[in-house]
Amino acid sequence: MVTFESPGFSGAGQAVLYAGGEVPRLDTVQVDSVHGPMFLDDTNQLRNYRDILDDMAGLALSPSDSIVFMDSLLKEL
Repeated sequence: MVTFESPGFSGAGQAVLYAGGEVPRLDTVQVDSVHGPMFLDDTNQLRNYRDILDDMAGLALSPSDSIVFMDSLLKEL
């Protein structure tokens, strides 16, 4: 979970699905847009989205901290 207090990062606010597996050549990124889903599989595009997701993961809370954070939000309701 990335909290609102985290600094902004490239790609924030965009729905992205990175489908990857054991054979990197078959990796695909699905990006939602107003025109419908776009599927990207160019090596440079994949590298760009992998970097964005890695940056986001670096800002995210750990799973246990995410649970504590969500629990504190529930208690505020």
